[in-house]
Amino acid sequence: MNLIHHKLRSRRGASISFALLLFLVCAVVGSVVLVAGTAAAGRISQAAEADQRYYSVTSAAELLKGQIEGDMNRVVITQEDTTPITDGVLGTTSKGSPQIGGTVITPPLTSITQDAAYHIWKAEKINNKALTLTATEAGTVVNGLAVNINETMEKKSIVDGLLEEWRLTFTLSDTGTQPYKLTMTFQAQVDKDVDYQTAADAEIKTTTQTVTWSLVDIRPVGGAET
Repeated sequence: MNLIHHKLRSRRGASISFALLLFLVCAVVGSVVLVAGTAAAGRISQAAEADQRYYSVTSAAELLKGQIEGDMNRVVITQEDTTPITDGVLGTTSKGSPQIGGTVITPPLTSITQDAAYHIWKAEKINNKALTLTATEAGTVVNGLAVNINETMEKKSIVDGLLEEWRLTFTLSDTGTQPYKLTMTFQAQVDKDVDYQTAADAEIKTTTQTVTWSLVDIRPVGGAET
């Protein structure tokens, strides 16, 4: 220590060179520490932003699950077709309009479950599993953050084409430049019932379709099932 102090106070050229070398070493060490600290702060900021994106999307997923799954969100569609009877002979059938809760369905439907159930109703009527539903809701606000929701539905083969079920899939993502994405898949339970009532002047056919949904898969895009 005394040697360094002595060299620093010395007026000889070698001592000045030593002082400059020592200053250079300190400057390099300080720069390395500063760069490391800046990089660490950047990583922490990116991690916090990623966590925020993750929680906004997963919160939207929980909200969506509550709006779709279970008996509380069942949708019942009914339609009455009337065939007049004159002297025991059936006339031309007058088809009624499909209804939900006694109200004639008038698209577009604002409820996701009603929209999906009506889509199934239409597709099953014409036996067309390729009739797919697609919709996009951009900027849905959940917990103060905007989330994009893309919705698709189609009838898919579950096991080697032996069983087909309607499946409703949502892709959720935040609105950032590198968004966190999550997919949710719900499977429909579709129950149908046809009832005939015959009066003196008419035969009434009532068709009832009940649809409930259950979550069968949720995973980040490109990730494993969770």
